[in-house]
Amino acid sequence: EIQKENPPINLKTLDKMIDESKQIVQKNYKRDPYDTENSKGLMKKINSEIIEKYPELHKDQTCYKKSLTYLAIAEENDLPMYGAIIEGTPTQAGHMFVKWDPDSNIVGDFSWDPNSLKFNHDYLTNRILSGTETFFNSRMGDLKNLDQQELFAVAYHQESINLYDKKLYDKAIESIKKSIELNPKNTYSYRILGEYFLDKGKKYRNGEADSTKNNCENNFKESYKYFKIYEDSIGEAYFDINTYISMGEVMFYLKDLENAEKYFTKVIESDKKSMFLEKRLWSPEALLYRSKLYQILGQKERSEKDFIDYLN
Repeated sequence: EIQKENPPINLKTLDKMIDESKQIVQKNYKRDPYDTENSKGLMKKINSEIIEKYPELHKDQTCYKKSLTYLAIAEENDLPMYGAIIEGTPTQAGHMFVKWDPDSNIVGDFSWDPNSLKFNHDYLTNRILSGTETFFNSRMGDLKNLDQQELFAVAYHQESINLYDKKLYDKAIESIKKSIELNPKNTYSYRILGEYFLDKGKKYRNGEADSTKNNCENNFKESYKYFKIYEDSIGEAYFDINTYISMGEVMFYLKDLENAEKYFTKVIESDKKSMFLEKRLWSPEALLYRSKLYQILGQKERSEKDFIDYLN
């Protein structure tokens, strides 16, 4: 359903994998879910003798494809496996993995990461994302077992990113909206949707698609709507610089220069207070936009100052 066109594993192939798994389970599983070593050995067998045989699952590092394949095998073999997700941060997508949890009590016996192909239990909170941010959760085994609706919400979210990378913009928007419909509490999806509409509006504006004034404005308005939902949901506790730059861009393109200045200034002032000041992580883009903004307003000195700061 999620991958209507060119799915990596079609239903006939999945049935074949499940049939193969039943033979492996019959030969290797003691039917004692609390025998952790035996259970881990079973997972290794399923991985090496089934999953690794299908290169279609390894073309990219999309964790949901492998996770859902493991869960389909588990369902047909009555194995106590569940999907779970590391939520990441408000600005980073989550990561789906599989848990072996015979008690269904959240704390699983062990977890299986379908991408790194490793067993994990203690998952340190200081694991780095994108060099600057950390996961909020400290142990993979302590994360909630996802129900079916939550699983599919994650899958639609991740598939939307794949579709967008392939420049299938409308399908990506459709997919992320489906994710939000299934799990409206995943606030990061609103941010992604805001970015999609911003990029789409810029493409119309730059003549990369059939452009009309309405095409541009409608996409920018939609973008701001979803960014605003995201901004309101994370509150003041988390200052999301990426989103403020994007919201400033939207206001700039909608000619709401007062609000555009407000967002760019927030980014620039935040950078000045940052412990990473010498790296100038975010200011250059905001400074360049604000320089253009001041130029439009006829504030020559302020425009030149921002532009010089941008160059520096």
